[in-house]
Amino acid sequence: MLPVEQPFKIYTNLDGKPLDNGYVYFGQPNQNPQTAPITVYWDAAGTIPAAQPLRTQNGYIMRAGTPANVYLDGAYSMLILDSRRRQVSFARNSAEFSLAGAVKSFIASLAAAAGAALIGFSLNASAAVPDTLDNILSETVSVFRFMTAAQKADVRTAGGRIDLTAAVQAAFDYAYDNNIGTIYFPPGKYPITTIKRNWNAVRSVNVMGAGKRATVFVKYGAGTDPLFDWSANDNILETYSNFESFTIIGTGKAHHGIRATKCARFNMRDVYIGGCDRAIDNQGSLVWYGQGLSLQGNNYGLYTTRAANGNDDTQFIYPNAITLRDSTVCFNTTYGIYAEYANGMRLRDCDIEANGTSNNQSTGAVIFSQTNIEAGVGSVSIDGCWFERNYGWALTMDINTNSITSVSVKDTQFIATEAGRAARILTARSCLLEGVMAVSPTDTISVFGSHSTIINSTISTINDTSTRSTWVNVVTSADPVGEGGFSNGLNVSNGKPLTLSWGRGAGKATFTPDTNSGHLDYATQSGLHRFKNQIGFFEPVPLANARAQAMFVDAADNKLKFKDINGVVTVL
Repeated sequence: MLPVEQPFKIYTNLDGKPLDNGYVYFGQPNQNPQTAPITVYWDAAGTIPAAQPLRTQNGYIMRAGTPANVYLDGAYSMLILDSRRRQVSFARNSAEFSLAGAVKSFIASLAAAAGAALIGFSLNASAAVPDTLDNILSETVSVFRFMTAAQKADVRTAGGRIDLTAAVQAAFDYAYDNNIGTIYFPPGKYPITTIKRNWNAVRSVNVMGAGKRATVFVKYGAGTDPLFDWSANDNILETYSNFESFTIIGTGKAHHGIRATKCARFNMRDVYIGGCDRAIDNQGSLVWYGQGLSLQGNNYGLYTTRAANGNDDTQFIYPNAITLRDSTVCFNTTYGIYAEYANGMRLRDCDIEANGTSNNQSTGAVIFSQTNIEAGVGSVSIDGCWFERNYGWALTMDINTNSITSVSVKDTQFIATEAGRAARILTARSCLLEGVMAVSPTDTISVFGSHSTIINSTISTINDTSTRSTWVNVVTSADPVGEGGFSNGLNVSNGKPLTLSWGRGAGKATFTPDTNSGHLDYATQSGLHRFKNQIGFFEPVPLANARAQAMFVDAADNKLKFKDINGVVTVL
């Protein structure tokens, strides 16, 4: 509750009694109100001027016989005379005594640049430390703090008519220079030419939008510079930057979306980029991580390569760990993902569709070109990805023969690739395909390397010319039963016996127990052979009588052995 207050001001005479039939003048501050009057009003809106001098009755200023207040804007001087026009009082400046003026001035100061420093805030928690609103707001910088009212209105209405490059650049420079950390971009459209930032010190500068489709950056004008151009000095290995929750829309694929050069640590989450030459141009970033990205309708989705180290054209900075997961890479006309000179690449749970150009094998969905990698060792891992209706080659791994490179493709499907060009893996030192599906009639996976292992996969056609290869439970169109390993298993309901197949192609052998005779049938391309069975074991035979390319129990020591085509015997 509030106490009752008197609505009208009382003016008194020198004897302290209410001033009757007095005169009141208002004028410019620090001047004589009679010679430098100021306009006063009968209403707070300032629409009804009051003629001076104002007259008093029983201490009140009167208007048409009724007590009234008068209003004015700003500081003023005041002169009060009694009924004989003798001076009762004179005030040079209302700023020295007016409570209303002080309140108004304080309110105005809150709206000024330093106003937030006058307001306190404390979190509703026992251990919270009070602080000023100014300090709290400085923890994250909104780009709106650097924009005029007209610019902010254009952003909010998605007008896209005003070039905001200077305002956005100023926000980034402020965040970098003061090591603020995060710049927030409210919902709307932001036309920019290019925003540049070079790291010459350890800093964190993050870009935070209001949502993948809520905050939108568009190219202003027809320039070819990237919308965001990040770089770092050669000796700065702690550049931390996170781009999150916004969209970039390019113009005619004439420029890159984001270029990061020698940025040691660079993360991206929930970002959409379309209409660019290279959506992401990553040059020499040691660690790059992308999650929840949509790279669609560019020439290249993700392009990663090495960067020159200083001015020495023979020294380079190589990407060490490049990871893309939970992302969509679609409709990019050259390559969805183009990676060269990368020491380590990881793709996890990505949807990779309709990349490349029809009938152009120099394009495709994903290419890893690991020629001349930094230390001669590297790895590529693809896990849980979906490749569908890609042109050119869906997956190409072109690896230098001198590199010790490990390739792993797991739980990945290739669907409706152009002309069956699912994957080609060239000169990998070690290649593992596990749980791979490429079941369209013409789908082909080619492997040319040192060691290959294919497990639990269904692939229409496999061209495997590796020096050493192992297949286990692999189904192809040429062999729907399965290459290697246990291809059928024991089915109690239909009584099918356990079948073990070993090898593949011309060298494939199949071992099947005959449920009627108990003999073990051994089938190769040369025909059907049979081992005699004696109480669950092969019948022992002398070593000299053992057949070539056959298992037998040696009568000399009752051990199971195998004799190859050259007569070499191995104990199993």
